[in-house]
Amino acid sequence: MSDAELKHRSREDDELKKNTEFTKLNALIEQKLELTEKELSEYKAKYAAKDADFKEVNKELHRTRKELQQLTSKGHLSDKIHQEELQQCK
Repeated sequence: MSDAELKHRSREDDELKKNTEFTKLNALIEQKLELTEKELSEYKAKYAAKDADFKEVNKELHRTRKELQQLTSKGHLSDKIHQEELQQCK
């Protein structure tokens, strides 16, 4: 083989190596991207469930506070009525 043929052959080999490395890197990037997407989906699912739980806890807290306010109002009203009755008895 002549010098020109050897250089051409060497250049083809270099390009083939580069293409092979590029293909391997591309495959690794795709694999990592798939893992990242899977992790993101798992994260979203996990926190969506937690968010639903949080919303339910907030609803229950709101209901409980409302009940407490109503009971407190009734207690104050009962105290007021009792005080008025005591005043009338005097």
